[in-house]
Amino acid sequence: MKHLLFINQHYYPDYAATGQLLAELCDDLVSAGFRVTVITGFPEPGTFPSEIRPLKVEKNGILTIFRLYNHPAGNKSILNRLLHFFSFWFLSIIKSLTVTRPDLVFVMSTPPLLNGVTANLIRLIRRVPYVYNVQDLYPDIAVQMGTIRNRQLIRLSAAIENYINHHAQQIVTLSEPMKDKIVSHGVEPGKVSVIPNWSDGNLIRPVQDSPLRTEWDLRDRFVIMYSGNTGMSQGLDWIMEAMVPVAADHPDLVFVIVGGGVRLPQLKENANRNGWTFVRFFPFQPKEQLGQSLAVADLHLVPLTAGMSDYLVPSKFYGIAAAGRPTLALVDEGSEIDRIVRSQNLGFSIRHGQADDFRSAITLAVNDRDSLREMGVRARRYFDSTLDRTIATSAYRTLLNRLVNNG
Repeated sequence: MKHLLFINQHYYPDYAATGQLLAELCDDLVSAGFRVTVITGFPEPGTFPSEIRPLKVEKNGILTIFRLYNHPAGNKSILNRLLHFFSFWFLSIIKSLTVTRPDLVFVMSTPPLLNGVTANLIRLIRRVPYVYNVQDLYPDIAVQMGTIRNRQLIRLSAAIENYINHHAQQIVTLSEPMKDKIVSHGVEPGKVSVIPNWSDGNLIRPVQDSPLRTEWDLRDRFVIMYSGNTGMSQGLDWIMEAMVPVAADHPDLVFVIVGGGVRLPQLKENANRNGWTFVRFFPFQPKEQLGQSLAVADLHLVPLTAGMSDYLVPSKFYGIAAAGRPTLALVDEGSEIDRIVRSQNLGFSIRHGQADDFRSAITLAVNDRDSLREMGVRARRYFDSTLDRTIATSAYRTLLNRLVNNG
């Protein structure tokens, strides 16, 4: 029985997308006969269930999960984030060098770059190859967002990234544009596989009338929803402001933000200060209720600020498609989400920051709700053929089988 070791700071029941996806992948690999060990952190306090202790071991047959202490991110200050990342990284190195020797290591890019360094320590000390799963391109994304400006730090981060990519047995990323970026740094194209993220089509299904509409007092409202983490890359402040004239023209319109994140307090403050009563906020929903939550919306937003679309693919799109809902994407032209939404007619795709186009798209949606429903039907049909969990995890199973058997 082949033994796989996975390392990622997040794992279910953590709300982070990588944690949810990794748990589903590991479950499917165990069902396929792999022995799986996971090194991860504890969910952030406030996540249900949440706890903090030095170590917790969870065993379920041939699946073993080691949860290690990671300093709570708390208020998301730079110091807290660094402590959050490095506390997990330090302990994960120790644990990865003491667990039963695996046949293959699989690390995800959370924390950025650090898990790749851990993988190389395992490679050098224990002679085990690794797969590097690139969910976000670092340091490129941090430079694009202005998070890193120091030239020496940028050069150091780029050197670490190149070292990780060079020594990986295989790299897996989410889209062809992301693959092109990796290859542009000197990586052989054949070494980079593209396997998109996914959603669970059995868990999230189209729902005609979600009970949350009543619970959230949204009956007879046209609901535009953003569901997910409120970070720096979405530009939600601009979106709220751009929506003001449309909300004035359509009193039944409401913008619902479901989730948490570093920008949430500021977004709430902006909405309250400006009297934007059309904006509503609700917390992250449990995984089991995600389908009902997504079904509340008539139209979903998938925003990425300009220049970001080559560096990541928003996982929220897969859940939206699974729920059979249309998408209003605010992304770069030619990006993965732009290509899918346009080619499959699953909604609207415009450029982030173009307020007139944004308001026009919303007005079209409000005035033609029959077309919206047809877009939602096409979204679920496309999801079933391309984006379902079983399709993606089968691709991973095939790849990992090949790697562990061919060495």
